[in-house]
Amino acid sequence: MTAIGIRVTPSEVYYSILTEEDEGFSIVTVSKVIIPKALEDPDKLTFIRTTFISIIDEYNIKNAGIKLIEYGVRNPSFFRINVEGIIQELFANSSIQKYFYGAIPKIASLIKEDKSNLKRYFKGELEFSEIENWASYKIEERESIITSFAALNL
Repeated sequence: MTAIGIRVTPSEVYYSILTEEDEGFSIVTVSKVIIPKALEDPDKLTFIRTTFISIIDEYNIKNAGIKLIEYGVRNPSFFRINVEGIIQELFANSSIQKYFYGAIPKIASLIKEDKSNLKRYFKGELEFSEIENWASYKIEERESIITSFAALNL
């Protein structure tokens, strides 16, 4: 089984692809898609959708998850919310069999972890699942890895 976890920012979309193994999982890739600044917003959304269709097909993704913007955030990026919506729509209309979308509480429940520990994993204060050099990943990368792990558990 292969899963993708996604974390959106207003200018980039981070993603991690994990493969389930007999005892645990392995990281296939941790990467990002840079959203072209020269495009208008509708064209940016089309670019993101097309790019992730290709990624899903290339890696034969079966499960997926997206970490949504946290509720109650001051001055949320409406473009980020639009990107998250496009990706959710893509999940529903692709070859993905199971998917979820949610903020920290949803992810914590899927990996059976306390919300406060999940935040510490994201910040790099705690090492997640014995991943080497965990703290060397950017916070968005750590969030996408854990989101992908949660998608494996669907």
